[in-house]
Amino acid sequence: MKKPNPSLDDFFRETLGDFKIIPPESAKKAILEEALLMQQKKKKGLRGLLLLSVLFALVGTGIIFWFTMDHGSSVKSRNAIKFPVNNTTIAQNNGKQTGEAKIQQRAKTTQVFSQQQQQQQQQQQQQAGFTKSLAKKTSTVHQSASMPAGRG
Repeated sequence: MKKPNPSLDDFFRETLGDFKIIPPESAKKAILEEALLMQQKKKKGLRGLLLLSVLFALVGTGIIFWFTMDHGSSVKSRNAIKFPVNNTTIAQNNGKQTGEAKIQQRAKTTQVFSQQQQQQQQQQQQQAGFTKSLAKKTSTVHQSASMPAGRG
């Protein structure tokens, strides 16, 4: 029987096990420069990603503030005079008012507006009457307090 021949791979491993390959200086410099460029590209990529995320955060915040802002609509609604609307007339005509219906609607709104004005005037007169009666009472109290005790 024959002994098996050792494989070629085993032969090279045993023979060249202590051998080290040393690259030339120019190759070392080229590899180091390439590694340095790769690191710089990664840093620029991270910086761009950071700037992009900050930009999205600012734009998102601006959009949120825009939609939550009031835009002054509440000031207009507080100062606006609210007139009652006759919904039945509008519903019957499907939004098309005839000349007569428009006149009736205007008459109703002016009537309501004049009633509101009259109510405001009455309230003002009542307040004025109250202040006059209060002024009379206070003036009589002051006059009686200023009179000498022997007379009266």
